[in-house]
Amino acid sequence: MTGRPSNGRPDRTKAQGGGRSLMRRWMQLSLTGRMFLLVVIAVLPALVIQAVNEYALRTSREDDIRQRVIQITKQFGEEIQAIRAGASQLLIALGELDERVGRVVPAVGFRVHLPVRWTRLTAEFLSPYG
Repeated sequence: MTGRPSNGRPDRTKAQGGGRSLMRRWMQLSLTGRMFLLVVIAVLPALVIQAVNEYALRTSREDDIRQRVIQITKQFGEEIQAIRAGASQLLIALGELDERVGRVVPAVGFRVHLPVRWTRLTAEFLSPYG
C-alpha cells in the first residue's frame, strides 16, 4: 500500500521533521556507540595536554641546541684567534731573525750566523707575506 496517507493530505512530517530525524538518530545511539563517545570525550583532554607538553619539550630542546651551537662557535672563534696570534708571532720572529742574520745582536754581543739553507727556507716561507 503505497501512495497517499488515508487522511488525504500530503505527508508533511517528512519535510518538517528532517532536522528531527538527525536528532532522533543521535539520541538513538546504541550502547556501544554511547560508550565509544564517552571514551573519546574522556581521553580528549589528556591527548591535548600531551600534545602541548610535547610541543613545549620540542621548543625547549631547540633552544638548548641553539645555545650549544652558539657556545661551540664562540669557542671555535677563540681558538682560531689564538692560532692567528701564534702564527703572527711566528712570522714576526722569523722576520726579525732574518733581519739579524749576519749582524751583531746587541743582547748577545756577537754575530748570528745561520746556515744558508735556513735563510733560503725563511725567504721562501716569508715571500708570500712580504
